[in-house]
Amino acid sequence: MRSILPIAARFGFQKKEIDPYGKSMAKISPEVSERLPRRPGGKYIFVTAMTPTYRGEGKTVTAITLSMALNRRGSSSIATLRQPSMGLYFARKGGGSGGGKARLLPQEEIDFHCTGDTHAVTMAHNLVAAHMDNLFFWGNPPGLDEERIFWNRAIDLCDRSLRSGFIMTQASELMAILSLSRTHEEVRERLSRITLGFDEAGNPVLMSAIRIESDLIRILRKALLPNLVLSSENTPVILHCGPFSNISHGNCSVMADEVALRTADFVVTEGGGGTDTGFEKFMAIKAPVLQRLPNAVVLVVTARALKMHGLSTLDRGRVSEESEWAGRNDAALMAGMKNLERHIRNVKIFGFPLVVAVNRFSFDHDEEIRKIAKTALDLGADFAVAHRGWQKGSRGGDELAETVVEATHRRFSFRRLYDDSLSTEEKIAKVASTIYGAQGITQSSRASGILTGMERQEALHSSRQNCGPCIAKTHLSLSHDSRIKNVPGKYTLPIVDFVPFTGAGYFCALTGTVNLMPGMPPGTGAYDFGMCRTEEKE
Repeated sequence: MRSILPIAARFGFQKKEIDPYGKSMAKISPEVSERLPRRPGGKYIFVTAMTPTYRGEGKTVTAITLSMALNRRGSSSIATLRQPSMGLYFARKGGGSGGGKARLLPQEEIDFHCTGDTHAVTMAHNLVAAHMDNLFFWGNPPGLDEERIFWNRAIDLCDRSLRSGFIMTQASELMAILSLSRTHEEVRERLSRITLGFDEAGNPVLMSAIRIESDLIRILRKALLPNLVLSSENTPVILHCGPFSNISHGNCSVMADEVALRTADFVVTEGGGGTDTGFEKFMAIKAPVLQRLPNAVVLVVTARALKMHGLSTLDRGRVSEESEWAGRNDAALMAGMKNLERHIRNVKIFGFPLVVAVNRFSFDHDEEIRKIAKTALDLGADFAVAHRGWQKGSRGGDELAETVVEATHRRFSFRRLYDDSLSTEEKIAKVASTIYGAQGITQSSRASGILTGMERQEALHSSRQNCGPCIAKTHLSLSHDSRIKNVPGKYTLPIVDFVPFTGAGYFCALTGTVNLMPGMPPGTGAYDFGMCRTEEKE
């Protein structure tokens, strides 16, 4: 690891714009975006994936590999990523900072505390909860209805015993607000229009009613600033905000991308989950705020995920064991291509040039990789290429970088998924049928009541900035049920609840049994503590 200051200088950052947190991490001043315009001709690349196994298929590894390989070719490239969740690190999935020779450093610090942004969001969120409890103690002046309050407490841990009163910090509206804001003034304005709950008459009670925005800004002041860290090959990566893709919008901050688009020729970003979560929500929520579309999309695929989906199809819905994903099984591999086909289709609906990137593991067979590449092209991908970033770093991504550069120079015609004039319910139905493959949606009486109550408020209606809805669903299935693999058969998407994220600018629809406070699985990541995670986990 080298010092971050000379590397930042090489990418055009001035010394006064970098606030070091030790030798290899720093905060970036907003002065960069004020000083520099977006680079004319700069390329913006979005990395997404097929429906993953619970281990994840290596989007972060692929994004880091691609960015490092582009720099090695002589281009200037910066990757923009979400901050990892400490809670997930100690659950099954592990860290979110890449792995092998395509990771962020110092990995442990980044996976846990980084520069303290997640802790700041946690404390600010819980300060709001404490103020609300205090209001009730002193007679409830805003007249909040105790049965219709949307604000719980937050913590960055997977702990099902806290489920009745806590959400994970990454599901907090404060995290979403930080990720979609450019200035402290914008954060303050968004905070003021957060809907805390309804009053007895059914009217929304906003954060402005309890007048604590200034206190929250004090806590969140530094957290708005993006973090600059280094990859394993000492290239810069901007790391900022960590909204979950299954619950929130699943993308890093607008500020991170704004800085990168001003300082690099290529910006490589990634969205959590598959095209049905992080990518769709990027298009619905982040892109309207960022006002920038990708020049190309990279779809990460692994042989093990294809076999997992294929085995489910061949064995009539049985969820296969992890040991079955590594062995050679061409029948399962080909049966799993239906899942890949859906994700290719989801990207091509919008018209973007698409590169299918096979993240290759050491136990994969050459013939499997050839079959995946050929099938991906047959299914409509523009390019298909494998990489070995985990094993070889940037040298393992040379062909990927070359292919992506070619893809970014292709002309394309962007197509919208739905018109802004549609109602929230109509937009959700469009996403469910087009992206998830559902036959329709249903709404619980509670969900219908909340949506009706919120859409009556014209002031809130106009505050949503033409953002689409955020549909909270599992990332482990195209459907709302994580047990349903590959491409689900005929089903209806159940909307069980709505949470108004009016400060962030959208409504969050909860589906099925999705939970805002996950629990830990039987085999947790705690046994594998440290930086020595095995290749099979990436």
